[in-house]
Amino acid sequence: MAACIIGQCVRAEVAWILEMHGIFQYKYYADKTGLNLDERERWRGHPWFDKCEQFCRDWDQMSFDPDYDTKSLSYFESMLREIFSRPAFDKVFLKKPSQF
Repeated sequence: MAACIIGQCVRAEVAWILEMHGIFQYKYYADKTGLNLDERERWRGHPWFDKCEQFCRDWDQMSFDPDYDTKSLSYFESMLREIFSRPAFDKVFLKKPSQF
């Protein structure tokens, strides 16, 4: 649902990563819940697979560590306001980056 909401304001790559990150997170806990640990492998070969894998490994997964040094939600407020104040589907923001 979040990917649908933010998808009008960010590149398709970012929306896809947000949409898929829950499944990619299975790698870290699915074996404890009876889910398929390798569920994300269905998407191996997708152009954004590696970036989603990296996001989950380096950012999302780390956020579950209670000792992980993270910013408060208020730190991100201005960034979210900037993103959601953009005109929907503005090509300036939806274009491919020159370098990720």
